[in-house]
This record gives sequence, structure tokens and C-alpha cells, in this order.
Amino acid sequence: MFLLSGLAPTHVALVSHMLDGERHFMDEALQLARRALGRTAPNPAVGAVIVHADQIVGRGWTHPPGGPHAEAVALAEAGQRAAGATLYATLEPCCHHGRTPPCTDAILAAGIARCVVAVADPFPAVDGTGIARLRAAGIPVDVGLASNEAAALNAGFFARVRTGRPLVLPGTRDDARRPDSRRALGHSRWITGEAARLVVHQLRDRVDAIVVGAGTVIADDPALTTRLPNELAGDGGPHHPLRVVVDGRGSSPSPPGSLIQPCPDAPSRPPPRRRSRRRSGLAERDVELVTCGEDQSFVLTPCWTGSARAGSTRFWSRGWPAPRGVL
Repeated sequence: MFLLSGLAPTHVALVSHMLDGERHFMDEALQLARRALGRTAPNPAVGAVIVHADQIVGRGWTHPPGGPHAEAVALAEAGQRAAGATLYATLEPCCHHGRTPPCTDAILAAGIARCVVAVADPFPAVDGTGIARLRAAGIPVDVGLASNEAAALNAGFFARVRTGRPLVLPGTRDDARRPDSRRALGHSRWITGEAARLVVHQLRDRVDAIVVGAGTVIADDPALTTRLPNELAGDGGPHHPLRVVVDGRGSSPSPPGSLIQPCPDAPSRPPPRRRSRRRSGLAERDVELVTCGEDQSFVLTPCWTGSARAGSTRFWSRGWPAPRGVL
């Protein structure tokens, strides 16, 4: 539970209970926010809906950096119908000038009569001041509806702001044997069904980077790209995460098959690392290499913190036991 301005947990729970009849509007906003996952770093993935006379008149989600925020998109769709309406947002509206103008200014200009916010924004330039500004202008703001779901959706953004590190989603022992694997049974490329592989690709679609160890590259020859039909992917179609190989001893094969194939749509911004000059050609093929020598203990900590400074919020560590053992 994320609290705002000293509200007691019981008070937040009471507010959330009172708003249960409006939960379906916030659920719609959360669904919109999921369309932006993997595409907005360093910004959070936010969804917003505008409701007038119990009808949704505007929907929006965060666009890639430099593009409009969810509230601005929803307000533009609603147009004049926003006057007197209620705005439901999965995260506190921003109140500062960055790449885009403050969302609070747009909300006030549109004549929104009330706001319902799932969770406060911990970013220091916001951190409750967006809600305070709206209230000071006479707009009632309710906070806490679907707060747990909203916080979980942006756990990577929250981790980056609060700890200086991205959220690292660990794989399971079987991850390396599921998608893209040539090791499975020694010959079969797939040992799981289509539904399981779909889940894997949906996760890739929603993270900023996927991290594997050299052992996974040698054994599985993975492509690490996202292969989804457009209707199952987020905004703009399938998103390919940055591909990162952790290679402590320079053991990755050259070339490593599928992984070495260029992926022009993958992010080109590398996380800070100690790159091996001998293998630096991987970067030219849209793969980043982290080298760490014989002692791998805690070697990825500078990688995580540096990546967070560069804007990354969500990493997926795939394979077993490395690189999980060096997080």
C-alpha cells in the first residue's frame, strides 16, 4: 500500500472501499497502462480514462518519451466533453515541466470536475504535489482505488526512483528449457505448448532488457526477440527488449547463432558495462556484452545502477544459474 500525505492505512482502505462502485473505470485505465509497458522508460506506464455521465468519453496511455502522457491523450479524445467529467488515472498526474507540459495544467484547463488517482507518484518532482495542486484549485481528488495493482504495474519505475536500480525479474530454473531452446531433450526445439511460449513473449514485450548468461547462449542459442501478433502486443506492435549477455570468461561462441542476428528494432542504448574488446562486435549486432572476469560476485550491481540512471526500469534475467547468481 502506498500512502499519500500521511493518510493512515485504514483511511486509504476506507476511501478505496467507498470507490468500489467505480472500480471498473480504474480497471479500464490499468488495462490501457499495460499497453505502454516496455515502451515508456524512463517514464512510468500510465493509463487514464475520462468519464462523463457514467460514459467513458476519453482514453489514453503514456506514449514513448517525448510523446504525450496518458492524461493528455485522454483529454484530447474527450474534447469539450471533459468539462465537468471525472478523470481516472493509474498514477498521480505530473505537475512539472519536462519533455511535456504538466498534466495538472491540462486537467485544469479542460474543466475536469473530479479526479480519482490509484497511487501517488514517488518521483521527487511530483511526490504528492500534483494532487495538492489539483486540490488547491478546487478539484476533489480521491486516492487509493486499485492502488496495489497500480503499484505492481509500475514496480520497475518505483524501484528506479526509490532504490536507483531497475526491477529485476528473475527467471525460473526451467526458463532456459522453454522458449528458443535447442537443449531440450537434446534435439527437440520445443518442450512446452504454445500457451507457455506466448506468456514468455508477452513478458519480453513488457521489459526494457532481457539478460542471459554465456551458458544459456551456448546451450540454447536463443534469439531473445519478441514474436507476438500485433493484437497481443502492446502499443505499436511487438517490442524487442535490449539483449544483454553476461560473459564472465569470454566463453560465448562467436557467432552464437540466432542471438548474433541483428535486430534493428531492439534498443541501442547499452547499459554500463566492462566490454571485452575481443567480443565488441556483438554491439554492432544489437547485443550488449557484460564481462566480469573470474570472480562474478555482485558484478552486475554497477550494471543495474548505471542502467537505472540511463532510464531502464524493468529487466528480465533468463536462464539458470547465471546470471541470477550475480545479481
